[in-house]
Formats: sequence, structure tokens, C-alpha cells
Amino acid sequence: MAKAKAPQTQPAKTHAKAPAAPARPKPAPAPKAPPAPAEDPVFGPLWERFCAEANFNPETLELEASVIREEIAKLQERVAEKQSELDAITHREKTARDKMTALLKVGFSPEAVLSAMKVEFRGKKAAARVKEKEVEVGDDEKAAVLDVLDREGQPLSEVVKHTGRDPKDIQRVLTALVADGKVNTQGERKAKLFMLA
Repeated sequence: MAKAKAPQTQPAKTHAKAPAAPARPKPAPAPKAPPAPAEDPVFGPLWERFCAEANFNPETLELEASVIREEIAKLQERVAEKQSELDAITHREKTARDKMTALLKVGFSPEAVLSAMKVEFRGKKAAARVKEKEVEVGDDEKAAVLDVLDREGQPLSEVVKHTGRDPKDIQRVLTALVADGKVNTQGERKAKLFMLA
């Protein structure tokens, strides 16, 4: 008998190696921050003196900020009220038309409807604002008021008392000084204080 031929074995396939990925370059070191400049030796003592003499401290600043926050809150409330009024005016024509339609459907006579409508929806004339006559404030008047003010703050009554002037005149001078940036205010109305800027 003839011997069976043994199956020929194929040589194992060799897988080619993938090329190695190039090495990532190392990031450049971050530049060093420049050294902080040395503080002027005069600055520290001068700053402390300034804070003491000008009453410049966190407590005072926070007090001033709280007053402004209160004023802003009141203004926002006022704006909301005016916005509500504006919305009502904007929709007043439609409201009036709906009202007249409803009154006519109920059976009121035209004259009765007209009378009722005129009472409820009469147009309001905006009051013309009279611009106050600007009166110039003299330097002598300003100097007299500045002489009695301090950085702690004084109410209008105290300024009037020290100057012996009419309250309206003092109010006019103080308003001019505030506009000049020479006087600051704190509080509102009767609680308002005037102080040197």
C-alpha cells in the first residue's frame, strides 16, 4: 500500500510591527513670575496715617455701601410701581372699550354709559414740572459752610445753627458743594448727614 502523504504545513505568518509613535516633546517649563516689587517703606506708615485721618476703614465703607443699597432698593420699588402704572395706561384703551361694550350689553342708555365712562376713564393731563431757577452760589457762601463741616457728618439743622443762615440758603449751598464733590451725604431726608469729602 502506498503511504499517505503528510499534509504540508505552511510557515506561520509573521505580523509586521507597527512603527513606534514618536515621543511627545516635553512641555517647556512655565516662565517664572517676576518678583513682586518691594513695597516702599514710606507706604505702610503713610497708609495707616491716611486711614486714621480720613476715617477710611472697612466699617465706614460698609456703612456707606449699605446706605446706597437701601437707596437702590427704594428706587427699584418705585420703578416697579411706575412700571405697573405704565402697564395700566398702555392697556387702558382696551379696558375702556371692554367696559363700554359691557355697559351697553347690560342695557344702559348711551348717555348713562358716556357719563360712567367719563368718570372712570377721563384722561389725566401730566403736570408740567416747573424748573427751579438756578441760583449761583458764591465762594464765600461755600467757604462759610465748609468751615463748620467735619468728616463725621452733621445734619442740616446743625449746619444752620452754626452758620446762623436760613435753612433754604444752607440747603442750596450744600447742594452746590455736593455737586462740586467737596461734600458727601449719608442717609436720607431728616436723617441725612453732610460731611467733608
